[in-house]
Amino acid sequence: MTDRRTPPHESELNPRLQQLVALVATGLPVQQAARQAGFSPSYSRKASRLLKHPAVAQALARIQAEARTVVVYGLVEAMKEADDAAAFARKNKNSMALVKACELRAKLSGLLIDRIEVVPVDLRGVLEKAERRVINVTPLFSNDTFASSIHWAANIPGDNPVAEHTEAGPADGESGCR
Repeated sequence: MTDRRTPPHESELNPRLQQLVALVATGLPVQQAARQAGFSPSYSRKASRLLKHPAVAQALARIQAEARTVVVYGLVEAMKEADDAAAFARKNKNSMALVKACELRAKLSGLLIDRIEVVPVDLRGVLEKAERRVINVTPLFSNDTFASSIHWAANIPGDNPVAEHTEAGPADGESGCR
């Protein structure tokens, strides 16, 4: 009989632990793998502790090592294919294909790294500037009632009040020009 405080040896993994290791090796998150292996929801939340046991870690490492030997496509193969594509592009005088093949080689070798820059934009400030430009425009008509009835409001997505733009013309029965 083994002591509960000592971790089991790899050969002593029970079926649930073996299934947990297999599911984690496929890429499932530990908590989800534990639930599928039959562990209770409360124990599944702590299942990452199981991966620290030497027997479980050895079993997982063994499966991952086997997977690496099966997967034969890697950096060397990708570089060879990029070289072949570049040679094909040179042979057929296709400059765009040659540029893309060179770009792929540079990315594979780590020379090019795609970067994304997130720049904050002051949408309110930009809209206020635009609103000031529009409001400071001289109206086309000299009719005071028409000019004073123009109302502009910024429309910013997510604001609760509905922004409106109204241009009230002359009252019914009146013509706009005199």
